[in-house]
Amino acid sequence: MRKNYLSLSLGVLVFAIACAPTKTIYLDENYEKNSITSSFAVVPIQKEWVPDAVITPLTGTTKEYLYLALESGFSKSTLSPVEIFNEDVEFPVTAFERKMLDAENLSIEITLPPDSLLNSFPERYVYFLEGYGFRVAEQQTTGSSYAGNEASSYRVLMFQTEFYLYDKTTKEIISWGLVGDQAPIASDPEYNHYLDIMTRVSHKIVKESPFRVVSP
Repeated sequence: MRKNYLSLSLGVLVFAIACAPTKTIYLDENYEKNSITSSFAVVPIQKEWVPDAVITPLTGTTKEYLYLALESGFSKSTLSPVEIFNEDVEFPVTAFERKMLDAENLSIEITLPPDSLLNSFPERYVYFLEGYGFRVAEQQTTGSSYAGNEASSYRVLMFQTEFYLYDKTTKEIISWGLVGDQAPIASDPEYNHYLDIMTRVSHKIVKESPFRVVSP
């Protein structure tokens, strides 16, 4: 059983990540923060690659919007060139390994890719996303018993992901963590909602990385 957030609801954790001061992103102290403009790739780990990984397969519009929003979100957050990896590539299941990453406030179990996957990127640095997912939830506003100021509910689109940044040259994980965000919606989620969320998520990730960050 995994030791991280998976025993809790996505909604509770997105709220906690957004509001609490607890650190959920870690950068190797040997790397200077926001100092380089090297290119990097972003790879959402697929359920088909690692069947025992806790990943909810995305389909249809949600999958399409994720990949579009990832590319745009990261490109808006950094001066570095960004490449989003093709999700349709297949790899042998046995080629992947599992590894625990531990810090004072967070423990996550990640999927380490084989060299065949890593060597398919020209980029030295590769972000891997895992345990990611969207959901729509109801949230309550605060209110009082006075007339006209009662509590009400509204709908939000929520997203959360684990991630780690791999340096192919040193063969080390240099940044990792858990990040999430949300956006209010009036009806069914649209692309702009996914884009808003992924832009903020991407900025949080890049802000705690070696790459130059662009202010939102």
